[in-house]
Amino acid sequence: MGKPLVEKDEILMIIPKIDDRIDKLLKEGDSFVLMKTSRNTEELENIIYEQSGEKEITSVQNCTMENEKNNRRISKKTNPI
Repeated sequence: MGKPLVEKDEILMIIPKIDDRIDKLLKEGDSFVLMKTSRNTEELENIIYEQSGEKEITSVQNCTMENEKNNRRISKKTNPI
């Protein structure tokens, strides 16, 4: 990725499973590692984009493997509060 996941007093949350708690968890941290998301991609994207503010999203497939793929996106969509 070429940059730290968090800096200074930011909170990093590692979420190994996507379930009905994800919406609440995404409101609690600053940076997130969401694992095993392929089964819930559409649901996860809807939850992320429903939240206000700019987001930088990096997707990593086959992490640490020879065929690793990285995809970085920035969402500038904001929702009114």
